[in-house]
Amino acid sequence: MPAAEILEVSGLTRRYGRRNALDAVSFSVTAGSIYGLLGPNGAGKTTLVRIALGLIRATAGSVRLFGLSMPGGAIAARSRIGAMVEIPRFYPHLSGRGNLRVLGTLSGMDDPDRIDAALDAVGLAEPADEPVRGWSQGMRQRLGIAQALLGEPDLVILDEPTNGLDPHGVREVLSMIRRFNRERGTTFLILSHQLDELESIADHVAILRRGRLLTAGPIEEIVAGEVTHHLLLVADRETARAVLGDRVTDEQGKRLRIRAGTGEIPGLLAELLAAEVAVHEIIPVRRSLNEWFLQITSEKEADLGR
Repeated sequence: MPAAEILEVSGLTRRYGRRNALDAVSFSVTAGSIYGLLGPNGAGKTTLVRIALGLIRATAGSVRLFGLSMPGGAIAARSRIGAMVEIPRFYPHLSGRGNLRVLGTLSGMDDPDRIDAALDAVGLAEPADEPVRGWSQGMRQRLGIAQALLGEPDLVILDEPTNGLDPHGVREVLSMIRRFNRERGTTFLILSHQLDELESIADHVAILRRGRLLTAGPIEEIVAGEVTHHLLLVADRETARAVLGDRVTDEQGKRLRIRAGTGEIPGLLAELLAAEVAVHEIIPVRRSLNEWFLQITSEKEADLGR
């Protein structure tokens, strides 16, 4: 039996004067998935979510949440949604725990055990009783995520959840999202312009640019394609660099990253062997989501310029 569609977006358009913030966007989010809504700043991601939550109206098209048409079904749908949209704001004089208590009271989610669990899930159990005025932006981001998790929702919408976090914090937040998804079956819709971060945890993506949908679907299908690079583990990296020249694009640990398709490898190996460079390992590398995005957006810009 196919999984239910939690969010269905069909032909969604939002105009501001003559400008289209969204232009006939369509995609759907399946229950139990981690779905990335990706694109550069200004692509229309936040506008789309605000329409989906019933905060603003669409110019054309439709949105359904849990089978309910928006904005009419917004009140019923919101009880099953946790969201952090744009920069989270809190009462600076209150502690993190106090903020969650106040905000939870407004939404009927002020159970102390749930508050403690949410704070612990995002790594804020220790500073939870300190005033938020002294917190870093990264800590406030975590508190925003904790707020979104309070009601143990079926769908969690997070807008740029790793903003303000150092690399360690980014890794922790992404791991937390993956854990909640696997252990609780929570569906996540994550808005981000950090394609490399989302590629590590999302199973589906929709990619927007200037309000238009470039593509939507499973990540492995979107980035599937020919091998564009290989990683070579060689005995003599300096000689290998001299032989390969500008085909070496990077050095990853003890391996050289070279720009070469599968058909080019036999010739390169022959060159290296002729220079008495032993090759211990060859790893094919397919294009990343970020590489795909740069390629497809360049093609779209070229089409617009014709």
